[in-house]
Amino acid sequence: MKNLLIVLFFGLSNLVISQECPVLTTPVNDAIDIPVDTEVSWEEVPGVIGYVVSLGTTPGGGEIVNRRSSGQNNFYHPEVGLPENTRIYVTVQLFLFGQPVKTCPVESFVTKEVTTPPPCTSISFPKHLEKGVKTSSVIRWHYAPTATGYRITMGTAVDKSNILLNYDVGNELFYKSPSDFPLNEDIFISVTPYNENGDLGPCTEEQFSTSAAAEVCDPRFDSTIGAVVTNKPKLSFPERIGICRNNLPGIFSSKDKADGYRWYKINPDRSETLISQSKEVTLNEIGRYKYEAYNNITQAVGTIECSAASEFVVEMSELPTITEIVVEKIPGSRILTIVTHGLGQHEFAIDNIEGPYQTGNIFNKVIGDKHTIYVRDLHSCGITQKNMPRDLSRDNFPLFFTPNGDNINDYWQFILIDESQQINLNTIFIYDRYGNMLAQLDPQSQGWDGNFRGKEIPSSTYWYKAIADNGDEINGYFALKR
Repeated sequence: MKNLLIVLFFGLSNLVISQECPVLTTPVNDAIDIPVDTEVSWEEVPGVIGYVVSLGTTPGGGEIVNRRSSGQNNFYHPEVGLPENTRIYVTVQLFLFGQPVKTCPVESFVTKEVTTPPPCTSISFPKHLEKGVKTSSVIRWHYAPTATGYRITMGTAVDKSNILLNYDVGNELFYKSPSDFPLNEDIFISVTPYNENGDLGPCTEEQFSTSAAAEVCDPRFDSTIGAVVTNKPKLSFPERIGICRNNLPGIFSSKDKADGYRWYKINPDRSETLISQSKEVTLNEIGRYKYEAYNNITQAVGTIECSAASEFVVEMSELPTITEIVVEKIPGSRILTIVTHGLGQHEFAIDNIEGPYQTGNIFNKVIGDKHTIYVRDLHSCGITQKNMPRDLSRDNFPLFFTPNGDNINDYWQFILIDESQQINLNTIFIYDRYGNMLAQLDPQSQGWDGNFRGKEIPSSTYWYKAIADNGDEINGYFALKR
């Protein structure tokens, strides 16, 4: 039974290890003739807190999609499809609790050749016949399978093109006009997908109506104060934030003054999912998000919402680790280079946990050898510290020892003055007064017992030479007493 349990334990352990990196399930590795609108999926990994996927035309590349988050979904649907008749290389990266980011082996498949034009599509925002649409709105539409681009025609009447005529936006699923749409106006729009085989246009024309009071939100000059004012909130939320892997979820709050707030998760297809309508938002996965704040302005026609929005990216971060402090000695001082490991961005301070902190990891003109280095994560995941390696000193070696078998001071060996020294010795040589080598010590051993070739040597003064891994070398002497 005991042997059976051992076999089961190692079998399960190997299973867990083998499943750390998933394999493609759709399409499978080396599959051919795959449709260009295929969703890419892989095995689900238990305990994962986020997947990042890259799609490229070279092994490990991101020419099509570069390090795009799929959240905790074990699939990714390329929002504008894949190139035809091409080998697509897929790289999946895993975020797991308490482990470094794991990059999995590259797999690939080949897409089929497209020989027909793409179908027509439809507008996803604004909805057909929607009223009161903001004049600054971004027009969005659904992906048309096999399309490699889209052309837009837009006007203020049926079959009219006084706003846009067959405008090519390329392989995008949205259009942001450089100027606002007309106020209180019916807008007619058609989007025609195309590829190298042509198009199936003309496609169905759709319609929406703009707001009659959008100008209330526009910036205007106030002569009473001599400045430009606006009813839109002023946004200050950063473009990039980090969530701490060791402290999930992350809770973030807007510092902007506004009547209301909205937070959205931007999905891979650029659609948006509302996740919060308060000043705070709770985030537990990496990806792209949108923050919106608005003011309610009362007008004769009713209450008008003046809003401002910005997108931001959530990155994974963690408590940094100081892996090494490299010390370069120069006349009169030292140069310290701090080597760290961990997700996120770090900043550095010396001797004071309160700072000041710097973004660079090199400290110049450092005097002395007793210093503490502090490294903190820019996304408030914590501060770690490490003592600078101190110089080798004669104080690290006993002045005498008494190898008389009483179990007290029977061995002579290197000692640390305190833990802040962090000296890594390479070897220690022991000589008699004539320069004859009597012993070569491993600094990790118990030490020298006062014997040479199995025989006790007499009480006397003996010499040592110690060499550290960083090249420091020191000589000294000690007494052997019997």
